[in-house]
Amino acid sequence: GIGIIIRNGQTYYDAITYVSDLGWMIMLEQSEETVLEKVYTLADRLRSIIFGTLVISLLIGLLLVRHITVPIKKLVSSVQKLGQGKFDNNNFADEYQNEIGDLYKAFKEMAGKLDDKILQLEKSLLRENELQRSLNNIIMSASNGIMVVKNDIIIIYNNALENITGYSKKLFLGISVEKFYQTLQIDLAGTIDDVVESGKNISGDFEQKICRSNGKRIRCLINISTVRDAEGSYDGFVFFFKNVENERVMEERLKREDRINALGKFTSSIIHEIGNPLAGLANLLEVHEEADEKQKTEIIELVHKEIKDLNEIVINYLHFAGQNSPIYAVSNLKQIICEILNILQMEIKTKNITLKFDCLIPNPFVRIDRRGIKQAFINILSNSVQAVKANGLITIEIYKENDRVLIAFTDNGEGIIDEDKEKIFDLFYSTKESGNGLGLSIADKIIRDHSGSISVRSQIGHGSSFIVSLPA
Repeated sequence: GIGIIIRNGQTYYDAITYVSDLGWMIMLEQSEETVLEKVYTLADRLRSIIFGTLVISLLIGLLLVRHITVPIKKLVSSVQKLGQGKFDNNNFADEYQNEIGDLYKAFKEMAGKLDDKILQLEKSLLRENELQRSLNNIIMSASNGIMVVKNDIIIIYNNALENITGYSKKLFLGISVEKFYQTLQIDLAGTIDDVVESGKNISGDFEQKICRSNGKRIRCLINISTVRDAEGSYDGFVFFFKNVENERVMEERLKREDRINALGKFTSSIIHEIGNPLAGLANLLEVHEEADEKQKTEIIELVHKEIKDLNEIVINYLHFAGQNSPIYAVSNLKQIICEILNILQMEIKTKNITLKFDCLIPNPFVRIDRRGIKQAFINILSNSVQAVKANGLITIEIYKENDRVLIAFTDNGEGIIDEDKEKIFDLFYSTKESGNGLGLSIADKIIRDHSGSISVRSQIGHGSSFIVSLPA
């Protein structure tokens, strides 16, 4: 066992054990002072060992820190230089044959690739800028006016448009396109809405008068195209303006000159045309004085016929000379055709002509000069009636193609030879002995005045088709 004994004021630690084999009892005793002395000696040794261990650990730590931080600092410095495109010529990767050296190699390789990409990007940017400058030069040098609008703001306004409008680009760039409309006194909003709603890419050319900076109004041909992004979404508009004022003035001058020349020729013809009925009237009046009552009745009928012929000649003259002022209104083409059939009913019955009329449009309403179009259709249908033989066939059809209304007059007459097809609309040209060459010429002029056209399809022995096209 273990125990503590105090003897003579001192403390002793005893340890007693019994050895049974020998029958001995062994006791060990040590004073407290001796025990504490040994403990203090051991503690001093432990402190020395701990201090030495700490010093050694600190030294080792410093060495390790230096071994790691110095390469990392060099790596950071080198990577910063790599980022600036300055490649170090030192043997960093060779000096540190470890993960840090590998990391430097990876950074260097990545920086090289980045530098190549940056170089390619710079070249691409230069090409883009050059292309942009070329495109801008082309736009600014174009002979027609060009204006680009994005989000209702004008972003491009070229030099030609300045010349056309008389307004500087400084007035409109970066400004709402509505101010442009108001300043030039034009209305394009409806056209733009139609293009957007219909999904079309282009509006087609249309003519409007614009007010220049000097107050003068000039005619311009305007075209509007949509700008769309890569996904096909609407991104703006491009406006093209062409000054056609001088062209229109020249066209009108040429038309007047052509009309004057034609009127000269027409005057000679009409004198001849009027001369014959007038001479006939004079003879009939002389006979009338000596005729009996029955003869007088017949003479009066003949006089009425000659007067009707004279009236038709005068009406044709007025149509060709443009003396009748057109009155445009929305009219029903089907109703006009029915009226014409009633007018020509006797001629159609006399030759026993079968006439078929098909209107494939429920309500064929168009904006026209009703009197002019009626006269044009009478002239065309009369031509067909004269072309067919007895018991012939004439078909009239009204139908629609895109934004045009078509009226087709088809007969099964002898047809028209190719040489005559090119001349049938010429003034005073006729293939008939009794024809004056005015009917189809007048019809063609009236249709063209309505922004329409007449085309002819014909085959010898099978008949002809006159197809009138009018804006819907």
